Amino acid sequence: MKTTKRLIYETFCAMLTIIFFFFIQGSIVVIQGMEGAEAKWTQSIFIWASAMIAILFFFVKNKNVSCIGYARPKWNALRSLLFLLPLILVALSGCINGASSSNRSLFFSNLVLTLGIGFAEETYFRGIILKNWYENRSEKKAVIVSALLFGGTHLMNVLGGASLGTTILQIFFALFYGVIMAIIFIRLESIYPCIFLHFLHDFCSWIGNDVDSNMEIVLVTIQTIVLLAYMIYLIRVEAKNHSAKTCVDKMIS
Repeated sequence: MKTTKRLIYETFCAMLTIIFFFFIQGSIVVIQGMEGAEAKWTQSIFIWASAMIAILFFFVKNKNVSCIGYARPKWNALRSLLFLLPLILVALSGCINGASSSNRSLFFSNLVLTLGIGFAEETYFRGIILKNWYENRSEKKAVIVSALLFGGTHLMNVLGGASLGTTILQIFFALFYGVIMAIIFIRLESIYPCIFLHFLHDFCSWIGNDVDSNMEIVLVTIQTIVLLAYMIYLIRVEAKNHSAKTCVDKMIS
């Protein structure tokens, strides 16, 4: 088992790496005055690079990437689908106002970008940080640490021009989302469902972005409330499962 100092150091390195790439891609787009598809393709290069560096690092180190969650999910047919359904509905609600009528180049550049964000953020926050803490500490600590860091990084949205109120709302959304994704990752023992859900949410948010700021705030608020309710439900279910497992272990021993 790793020491707390070692865990903090490895978590800091993971956070520094992903923040560096996200900061660089944003800075280049702003400094160069890029817009539209050109900006999205440039961002995609750096976002995908951050994901590939992490994946390559663990592949070279361990000869596989199952150590960071790249493994077949432990599906249980309909039960697993229902388990993911609330997040799928939250994601699809992003385009409730209809899909934007952007050109083909912008559509595909955003498709590649949002998929890259899904791979990058899930690899670092769930595959590396969450799994590292989960394997060396308790599930509770792992979920809390990964979710807090995931939510905290959304403070960077202020640098992108978002208002303080909108940013605070996004932080709470990301915090609840982080807890739910952590539970999904632990239960299914795979990062793939997390990547898909993350990508779906970001992409639907983009293609449905033809709404005014007030409507967007209302939508995100509703999504956040739904996530909070689902998070509380999952935590209660996990607590019951843990209690049942503890009782069985005591009976066996």
